[in-house]
Amino acid sequence: MYITVSPVKCLMLSGQHYAERYPVGRYADEANLSVRHFSKIIHNYTGQTPMQWIISYTVNQAKRLLSQTELSVKEIAEKLGFPEQFTFRFKIEG
Repeated sequence: MYITVSPVKCLMLSGQHYAERYPVGRYADEANLSVRHFSKIIHNYTGQTPMQWIISYTVNQAKRLLSQTELSVKEIAEKLGFPEQFTFRFKIEG
């Protein structure tokens, strides 16, 4: 039996937990897929690997929070799961 899973569902699972920095296998497990199948769905839909998509999503969330809130860079870094402000700045600026 072949079960299809929506790419949107896979992206939503990744997007819900992006700040926790889960390994790809955890997202795949939540979608009841193998890592390979989960990765293929994400790649076919976005053109990126799951980790590339999560990093891109995180950077976009950071940009949104920086432009639309009064949160400090440190608060945003903590909210997005970056343990150190330097790492966060490098990801955003780099």
